Amino acid sequence: MGFGKMFMQDLDKELHRRGTSLAELTYRETVSPTKIPLLRNLKTYAVILGIAGAALVASPLVHHQFWGFSVWLIANGIWVYEGRKAADMHIQVLFGIYWILAAAGWYRCLG
Repeated sequence: MGFGKMFMQDLDKELHRRGTSLAELTYRETVSPTKIPLLRNLKTYAVILGIAGAALVASPLVHHQFWGFSVWLIANGIWVYEGRKAADMHIQVLFGIYWILAAAGWYRCLG
């Protein structure tokens, strides 16, 4: 399902819930990032951080690797949280181990 279609479905649901029309919404209500499903989803940030971390860890520069592991710690923590929220033990274990490995890499970069 495309982003535009998801947005319109969420907007339709919200309008129906309020018993209002699109014309009655304020500008702020129509452009707020929290109204966009993609930005409301914590997993989206975890994916972006995971990719950014991989790019930084691939660098030959130690200070880039340090920041890559730092970003991975955050991303993997989000995935563990999401796995716990969804009661998905596989995601929790996988990203828990990734978190430990990222912590080891981060520590190695310290010196």
